[in-house]
Amino acid sequence: MRERVLLDPDWSTHPLAGTLGDYRKVEHAIRSHPGFMDRSTAKCYRIPLDGVPLFIKYYQFVREKEGLRLRHFRLSRPMREWRNLHFFRSLGIATTPPVAVGECRRFGMFRSGFIITREIEDAEELGVLAARHPERVAAAAFFHPLCEILADAVRRMHRRGFFHNDLNGRNVLIRETNGMEAFLFDSPNGRRWFFPFREFRLIKDLASLDASVRHVLRRTQRLRFYLAYVARKRLSKADKRRIGRVVKRSAVPQKPIDPDVRSYI
Repeated sequence: MRERVLLDPDWSTHPLAGTLGDYRKVEHAIRSHPGFMDRSTAKCYRIPLDGVPLFIKYYQFVREKEGLRLRHFRLSRPMREWRNLHFFRSLGIATTPPVAVGECRRFGMFRSGFIITREIEDAEELGVLAARHPERVAAAAFFHPLCEILADAVRRMHRRGFFHNDLNGRNVLIRETNGMEAFLFDSPNGRRWFFPFREFRLIKDLASLDASVRHVLRRTQRLRFYLAYVARKRLSKADKRRIGRVVKRSAVPQKPIDPDVRSYI
């Protein structure tokens, strides 16, 4: 077995560095959690360590569910998510603060791994907000600042050729304690794409986000978001064709978000 852990530089001198930098100690904390699910391939746990609120997403290879694949010998999902969180930060996109990442391999094959992020306090998932308080999300005082912030973040990402690949309401956190803030996270499958695949990936990201809020926003609000995304005041013919494809894709029935079901344990 080969185990390795990477700590974010901001946490290298933290009192918890000795624990977070030890793969066995972190895994013990995960497996000791009362909600631990041994047969789950990926699950997120909220585990406060010494009073520090942390989220630990734990991945493990379960042969009955996954089977052996070539991808198990490539860069692991926790490592890809770690890389992408730091990429978001380099672009000035707000994201969940990365703390540590670790993986365990046997004969080069991924066996288990984790990524640890610090909890963003007083934040709520956009999808859950839309399900619980649709009138609040649709209100101008809430939507207008969110529209500008979120459109800017997605535009920065796309202009660098990077696409989230799971940009839904569950993966956008909203906080209003010090003005409107939006955080993108949970992007282990995000990556750069090149022509001719960029347009398809762009539409997939926009459609996934649109599908999360289309039931609470008016058409004019959804159009406002797109105009903020392209940073223009008028639509071109190409924009109209793209919007048609986005709307068609986002109209595909989605599994509704249950606001009472948490995405972590």
